[in-house]
Amino acid sequence: MKNKPTSTLVQGIGTFGALALVFGSMIGSGAFKKITVMSQDLGRPAWVMLAWALAGGITRIGALCKAEVAPQIAAALYSRPALWDYLRREADWIKSIPSAPELHFDVDPIG
Repeated sequence: MKNKPTSTLVQGIGTFGALALVFGSMIGSGAFKKITVMSQDLGRPAWVMLAWALAGGITRIGALCKAEVAPQIAAALYSRPALWDYLRREADWIKSIPSAPELHFDVDPIG
């Protein structure tokens, strides 16, 4: 007698799996290409590792800053005027970047 498998493997991919595959391949290929250019420019592996460590430290500081500000943003969602003040400040910051698109937060939509 042959033993039949009790379950079969589903040969398909869902939306989440497809998005994870695309994002992973984009991020992974970008990271590998960046290391090649950095290695050619810097010349020594120690400098490449130092550059990645510094970039990781800066990213960590940015994440901690966002984590500190996130509760304030969540609290602002319950107060609409405070939220619009926050958005205006963000738009002013973005306008200071020379290549930023034109943003208009001159009119308060909540009156």
